[in-house]
Amino acid sequence: MKPKIHNLFNFGSMSLHPRWTTRAISRSLLLPLAVALLSAATGQAQPVVVTPLHGFTSSPDGAAPVGNLIFGTDNAIYGTTCRGGTNLLADGGTLFKLNRDGSGYSILRSFSKSDTGNSSSFTVMGLSVARGSDGTLYGITEAGGTNGAGTVFKLLSDGSGFAVLHNFTSTDGHPLNLIQGRDGMLYGAGYTALFKLDTNGNNYAVLHNYTNLSAGNASFGKLVQGTDGVLYGTAYQNGPSNSGTIFKLNPADNVFTVLHTFPSGTGDGIYPYAGLTQGSDGALYGTTQLGDTNGLGTVFKLGTDGSGYQVLHHFAGLPDGSTPDASLVPSLGNALYGTTYAGGAGNLGTIFTINLDGSGYNVLYSFTNSAIGWKPIGGLVQGPASGGSGVFYGTTSFGPTSNLGGGAFAMLVNPPLTITPVVTQAGSNQVLVTWPAWALTYVLQTTTNLAVTNWGTASNGVPMVSVLLTNNLPASYYRLVWPQ
Repeated sequence: MKPKIHNLFNFGSMSLHPRWTTRAISRSLLLPLAVALLSAATGQAQPVVVTPLHGFTSSPDGAAPVGNLIFGTDNAIYGTTCRGGTNLLADGGTLFKLNRDGSGYSILRSFSKSDTGNSSSFTVMGLSVARGSDGTLYGITEAGGTNGAGTVFKLLSDGSGFAVLHNFTSTDGHPLNLIQGRDGMLYGAGYTALFKLDTNGNNYAVLHNYTNLSAGNASFGKLVQGTDGVLYGTAYQNGPSNSGTIFKLNPADNVFTVLHTFPSGTGDGIYPYAGLTQGSDGALYGTTQLGDTNGLGTVFKLGTDGSGYQVLHHFAGLPDGSTPDASLVPSLGNALYGTTYAGGAGNLGTIFTINLDGSGYNVLYSFTNSAIGWKPIGGLVQGPASGGSGVFYGTTSFGPTSNLGGGAFAMLVNPPLTITPVVTQAGSNQVLVTWPAWALTYVLQTTTNLAVTNWGTASNGVPMVSVLLTNNLPASYYRLVWPQ
């Protein structure tokens, strides 16, 4: 199988004066250094490589990671599965931890069916987790608990200290997501209500109850707190056309306002399953799961006052993508990144990017029946980003080890190589080639002729992030490769 390629770099023969400092040399090489980028697939707007981190096996490590991922204070990845666990018969899902390079997978909590209420009725979200400002993990179960209507719980990042903070009832039950507001309170939404409580489980209050379904209900996507302190969210169903709504709630006075109603049978889109994202321009961005001119979902934009609703993209299925289930991620300038559950080259989902003004839509990756898995639901979370490069993490709901397992993956966007001259004597051609830690297991290759296909290996396959090389040729090219 053809390897996937990162950035491609070239430097020519260099003559260095021994009195120059390394800093001065680096600056002097900014102009002659030639840099080119190779895309991993034809037509991609950016070079990306999608790398498998973990394949779920149901027992003991869980299955169907359809919830969101978060980063802990230790920079490890935390997430949930809504099925499986250490005891397959329990089948209540897990809360897991994973290092960014895919190592160190561990289960912090394995839930039973009575914990999460797993049944044929409640398997859509199951579990969701958020990180508190104190480093503690706070989460919800969609069902289960004392009243069978779901819970809010907390757990320390080492897996200890599990405690249920709140048991929901039939009137406010079945929570679907949770965040911590800037005031330290926990805020969440579910099938029937918007609620808050403190991190000790006290001061619980229903902020809005979906008793009037004209405002919509069933908030699958996470709430987002805007720069103005207001909470913004989506209701998947009901509303005047039974197609969902966009709302806001001001925690200062608990005033609930519907900002937008999705009309049925128009190019507007229907059923906003995912939550909202606030862009760098202050506007709200989101997706609808279905509807619009193609019936396959949209990307939309809306002002925080409800004005200026605009469809930025109509999904078209193959190879464009369709049925987006996850929130968008703003990153790397004015770009948004997202996933679709279906569509793409194999109708198994995509990763895409689009600019804030709706331009530049591009499918970065189409999922296949492979080591990555397929059909993502949980969406992306961004890791470190600098200089136009970044890494995103996500999950797939099916595959790769079994249809019901799912997988965790990393997507590298423009991972950079850095070439630094090493001055040991006059005329030295030694250089230090370095790359980010997230590409630890990648192989550095080199060639002096871009027309050839048999690149040589410049690193020995041992995990590393730098190689010291001596170049005596007029021009050499280097690339990072992840062999598949």
